[in-house]
Amino acid sequence: MKFVLVDFDISHYASNILQVDTLLKWDILGNTHHLIVRSDYGSNIEFTEEDKAGIEKHGNDQILSGKEIRYADNRFFVFLKKGYVNNYQITVSPAKYAVFCCEYVSATDLCILYVPNDACQYQCDVSSSVEVNIKHEEVKRGFLNRITGKQPEREYFIVHIPNIPGYSDGGLHYTFDGCKYQYPITKAMLGKPVCIPAFNSKAPRMESAAGNGYKIIMRQ
Repeated sequence: MKFVLVDFDISHYASNILQVDTLLKWDILGNTHHLIVRSDYGSNIEFTEEDKAGIEKHGNDQILSGKEIRYADNRFFVFLKKGYVNNYQITVSPAKYAVFCCEYVSATDLCILYVPNDACQYQCDVSSSVEVNIKHEEVKRGFLNRITGKQPEREYFIVHIPNIPGYSDGGLHYTFDGCKYQYPITKAMLGKPVCIPAFNSKAPRMESAAGNGYKIIMRQ
């Protein structure tokens, strides 16, 4: 398959893409197929000659399979035939998606891709909510108090962060009010309870690294 890039017009466009729960939805006119591209959260997707070459290197059996295919280091595409509704089921994790209007003619094996501009709102960021459960505890640890003969009590918090698909170390971190340090959350800390000591009797505050698309919901 070869792609021919032309500017969109009022009869051929894709626009108003948005996330609705686990679906992407958009408006489209004058197409036989949709080309959906996924990239990093916060990136900008423009269908360039490099994108064109990356997709064209795949055979028609792959392009027309309806499956998501990697074609660059951080980019994936899926080529879908026009249906009754314009939506696409996604696995919700931080990413940027874009949709392009395409007309494919099998007899010539040519696909006209109508290149949009920003006014079309043809791309959107997809964010992911992370529910963090935190519970206050007290534990007796350390050396015996020589006067009372008891171990001193120390406050701590049990934090549970669920497994996150595609998570990279440092995507989340915790800190405390009045503390200048940020402590990264590693992948090994997900999916199980983690004990975090209190700081001046304060609970840890979970945060997302800037611009990575995670929204934290705290549960106590």
